[in-house]
Amino acid sequence: MTRWIHRHSEFQEFIRADQVIRSQFFTIPVLPSSEPEFAFGITIGKRIGKAVVRNLLRRRIKAWFRQTTLSLAPRIRIILIARREAGSLSWQQLDAELSDVIGRIRQKTHNSTDHAAHP
Repeated sequence: MTRWIHRHSEFQEFIRADQVIRSQFFTIPVLPSSEPEFAFGITIGKRIGKAVVRNLLRRRIKAWFRQTTLSLAPRIRIILIARREAGSLSWQQLDAELSDVIGRIRQKTHNSTDHAAHP
């Protein structure tokens, strides 16, 4: 199950995130959570483009997360911060990019939980 992050105070917590995944199109800070569900937020700044472009990108990202079968660890929170180039992504490119970065997040969070379990 996914919980959407909406509150400004929750977004502010990500400023000091230790774990950050970067790609050509997105920056994704990752934080542990005490909640039993995966939490997700989207940040798309005005430098991406006009409102039409930003809203289209936001809708596509939300649709991708709704229809994908990839699941993340239930006790993490992420914010997807779009970079300027993300506004020009087609649906196929967005699908490939999000699959890649989510796979990297899964790998990093899986590895960090393994190290925590076996010091």
